[in-house]
Amino acid sequence: MNRRLADLLAIYDGEPGPAARVLSTVLAPAGALYGGAMRLRSAAYRLGVFSVRVPPCRVVSVGALGAGGSGKTQVV
Repeated sequence: MNRRLADLLAIYDGEPGPAARVLSTVLAPAGALYGGAMRLRSAAYRLGVFSVRVPPCRVVSVGALGAGGSGKTQVV
């Protein structure tokens, strides 16, 4: 196994290799921005800036947002 692949696999094994440290450093600002945006969104709902709408009929949600291949169509 080459060194790059070993470093990438170490991320999934939970071992903090050099690739994991670099990715963590690079992605930390994006994670902080996303977390802040989600806190603002939650606060907007709590304060009534955004409203929750109740549909006039029952709604069934199948699966989460995905590009495809997760079997949602077969379930429906």
